Amino acid sequence: MYHTYHVQAIIERRFKANSVVSRPIRIYRHRHLLNEPQIASIPATIERQSGQEMQYCISIPESKIPFGSKFHAKCYFSPLSKNLSLKTVSVSVLENDSLQIDATAAESAMHGILKLNSNRTSTLFEAEHDFSNQIPDTSLIANDGGDGDIPSAEWPLSLPVQLPESFDFASQSISTSIIRISHELVIQAHFWNTETDAPILIQERIPFSIYMTPAVIGDDGTIHGQDLESFQSYENAPPAYGRHKCDAIPVEWASYLNQLSAERARMSSEQCFQPAIGSVSCVPIAGVSLETEPPAYQFCAT
Repeated sequence: MYHTYHVQAIIERRFKANSVVSRPIRIYRHRHLLNEPQIASIPATIERQSGQEMQYCISIPESKIPFGSKFHAKCYFSPLSKNLSLKTVSVSVLENDSLQIDATAAESAMHGILKLNSNRTSTLFEAEHDFSNQIPDTSLIANDGGDGDIPSAEWPLSLPVQLPESFDFASQSISTSIIRISHELVIQAHFWNTETDAPILIQERIPFSIYMTPAVIGDDGTIHGQDLESFQSYENAPPAYGRHKCDAIPVEWASYLNQLSAERARMSSEQCFQPAIGSVSCVPIAGVSLETEPPAYQFCAT
């Protein structure tokens, strides 16, 4: 943990010692508070071809993943040679921490440095899947040599990824002048060429961000991870137009509303501008509605 936050309350007393109460807090950076357009989530996808041997596509559902949640990495491998077979696929999530602070005067004088840097990489999740005994999907593609159809193996995979549900093992993504925490998903696919008897490694990295959301925080402050698909229905969308409801008016305002009604009835027969008195301005009344559809300005006052 690089830094902590506390809320401190102080009661000052004239003839006694001050009473001080301090409580630790956490500051979360929610995805909707970022200064970026509110657009639909876009999957992070990598599509490449490895030489003349393999075409592949690797993707994750979103580039921003809630803390402690579970999601699936989609992988699709299509070899260009019939001699390739899939052995294993490993999935890992890495957290890269970078800390940069100002050097003290003594350190600057002794070592001639202005900044102190500290970098650390930790593994948040790691899993290896064995596909050596799995029969791949095959499709028939035409052979240009006219020798008939050659079966081409294809591997569509869905690999589960579980982020840690404890602050002791993971942090949310952040980037400041002092602290930078980033995350990336690493996919390593090991193939074997049966003709040349040589291994082939496909490795890709997909950067993503881990953010905090109230949906995963319990009343006791613990994290309750969920599947990423469940967050699509969590967002609180506004109600439909026909279901909008007016704010409830307190009972003690009843007499005040009667006065407003009388004032409005009087003002309806007069003009809001009187040359002998001067101009009048409309005053907004917050939380008071005399009609089912506003205007926000309810009455005119002199």
